[in-house]
Amino acid sequence: MSLYEKNDVQDAFRFFLTIMDKQKIEHRDREFFNIYKQDRIKEILEDVIETVAGVKFVQSDSTKTIYVIPSFDNEWFRYTNEELRSLWNLKTNQELYLVQFCMLVLVSMFYNRDTRTFTDRSSVSIEEFERKLSSYIQQIKQMDEDDIETQSDEVELDLKSIVSLWEQKVLIVETAKQPDKASSGKIGTLNKVLRFLEKEELLILTEDGEIRLREKMDAMVTRFYFNKSRRDQLFDFLTNISKGE
Repeated sequence: MSLYEKNDVQDAFRFFLTIMDKQKIEHRDREFFNIYKQDRIKEILEDVIETVAGVKFVQSDSTKTIYVIPSFDNEWFRYTNEELRSLWNLKTNQELYLVQFCMLVLVSMFYNRDTRTFTDRSSVSIEEFERKLSSYIQQIKQMDEDDIETQSDEVELDLKSIVSLWEQKVLIVETAKQPDKASSGKIGTLNKVLRFLEKEELLILTEDGEIRLREKMDAMVTRFYFNKSRRDQLFDFLTNISKGE
């Protein structure tokens, strides 16, 4: 006797193929939105497809839009270090660690660690983002060598390289054709990160340099930011270094 009905399995896979193509299912996509609401099909999606494909389906609390994101140990759909370096035109993993640290700091500026939800904050300026990031860098510099190595192992980021690379950059490369976009500058590095996240529909970067998170980021972080233990570990790390621990 089959565990699942044939029609339910077919609908579940049609939903999966559609959301992988569109990257989201909105409320107006009535057919697939209603498919997702059915408990029998949701069970197939969660117990079978999420496990095999290494993805998670997350739904926004506000618009109810359904997104697909890579799971923590996804080996099929997530970017590898090599792919990310190519995407961002980075030469080394050390540069990649800096970019990942930038993204972590950005999300933390909108996220309430205690309530595990996003704050009511609507935007952050790129200048404020840079100041916050530089503040964390200074706190890491004040840690002793053993603590830096221990924390690096725990959060899986090369903190020493992150500090070194950031310290080598000037704020803005005035001699560049586009000073605020030159990757050898701090603001240019942040702009590169932000443009990638904007392309992934995770945020909006306005013309005047204001950063606004989109609901896909909200759903991804609050519902499934890597996984709960990883999310808490990363945010706890930032909390601790901001206290000078």
